[in-house]
Amino acid sequence: MKLPGFLLLALLPLASMCGQEIAAGKILLADPELPDPNFSHTVVLLVHVADDGVMGLILNRPAKAAPKNLGRAVYAGGPVENHFVSALLRSTTRLPRALRVEGDVYLLADQGLLEKQAQAAKDATSFRVYLGYAGWGPDQLDQELAAGAWTILPWKVETVFDADPATLWDRLNEKAHLRIAGITRSAERGSGPPE
Repeated sequence: MKLPGFLLLALLPLASMCGQEIAAGKILLADPELPDPNFSHTVVLLVHVADDGVMGLILNRPAKAAPKNLGRAVYAGGPVENHFVSALLRSTTRLPRALRVEGDVYLLADQGLLEKQAQAAKDATSFRVYLGYAGWGPDQLDQELAAGAWTILPWKVETVFDADPATLWDRLNEKAHLRIAGITRSAERGSGPPE
């Protein structure tokens, strides 16, 4: 299918504006028409990217059941190994046995470290617990991106620890559509993308 020239011009800045590189710290926004119920209306943080696949955590879906020893809200990180417990933690000091995702955010999968941090009474603005994770095999996420299933958004710690996860997808989706509309209008007028 051949796209109109103005639409091609509009999509080029959008790709660079949305940071279309798959990397740890990038945020996936599910397309509104994504048919997979596991990912419908989800926002996913990519926490690990390697040649053998990609791992992410769904940021905006509460878990149906949670371990009682954690004493806090728990999120459904994804459909893979839903008994696997991990957490995202903001820390100004490097944490041994934790994987740095981006900036001052770390992924905790070591159960001893996770329980210790949970008992330290961290609040939801700096500590979130997840059951399961999202996973893609080699090239699988690339194929889903090419099919239009996801939009990659740049890293924002405010997105990861958003105060209202239940409305996160709606708000990000609205911003993405407004951004696309603005770029399209600018391209139609022959000017650059909006600042």
